[in-house]
Amino acid sequence: MSDQSTPQQDKKTEGQRFLHAQTGYQLLLSLSQDEMECRAHLELKPSGQPPGLEELQGFLAGDGITVGLSEAALLQLLAESQAHKSANALVASGVAPLKGDDGRLEYSFVALERPATVAPADEQTEEKRQVDFKVVQQFINVEPDQEIGRILPPTGGTPGSTVRGKAVAAEAGKPLYLKTGQHVRTGGDDGSILIAEIHGRVKLDGDTISVVEEYVVEGDVDFSVGNIRFNGFVEVRGDVLDGFQVSASKGIKITGNVGSCRLISHGNIEFCGMDGQ
Repeated sequence: MSDQSTPQQDKKTEGQRFLHAQTGYQLLLSLSQDEMECRAHLELKPSGQPPGLEELQGFLAGDGITVGLSEAALLQLLAESQAHKSANALVASGVAPLKGDDGRLEYSFVALERPATVAPADEQTEEKRQVDFKVVQQFINVEPDQEIGRILPPTGGTPGSTVRGKAVAAEAGKPLYLKTGQHVRTGGDDGSILIAEIHGRVKLDGDTISVVEEYVVEGDVDFSVGNIRFNGFVEVRGDVLDGFQVSASKGIKITGNVGSCRLISHGNIEFCGMDGQ
């Protein structure tokens, strides 16, 4: 029998197959239908000798299988065929495409304030290295004509490749459809810039972004809420605990009790729950 390779193609639904019949062995290379995998079946004939690594690599290259080859898998295939006369292995895997990033809103400022130390780092002593856990405000103060953020477009993703080097198209990301609510306008050539129209805080509710003049605390002003500093009106429907501060430019309303705290406002300050009333 000739030592020349005689590749054959089997066009079944599972993909192409390439048969290499040699004097001492038979090698079958099977592609998946999408050509993202290549599996090898190596069967030795009686008293036959397995091929070498370079010979296997040559068969694969000759069949156009050049991407994602695993030398470790080929060596394992050869080792197992020597011990068991035949072996199977996944010898090549394509490169999967990467989906593009979805469109997103990128704020033009830091959205969350972080706990702050009571003194600058270069002035801190062991006694002053303390963290103010009352600084946990989780909303954004904005001013008229201030840029809130920008809607970034989706990206196209990164194409992949089959084991035979054919490009695999990537799925593009999905655009972000964001509605502008009260006191927000768009800017820029493509309308991707969001701009505040009044003093207030940014509120993202579902797919709608607004700037509102009210901030309602449903419970107490405690360590879970922290100190409040707001360019608008604040309503606290619980208590303001000892040691906390509420600063609101347009007024404060407190339904619960007020502890030993600090209240600051250019507007009215209304108490509704003192002395159990």
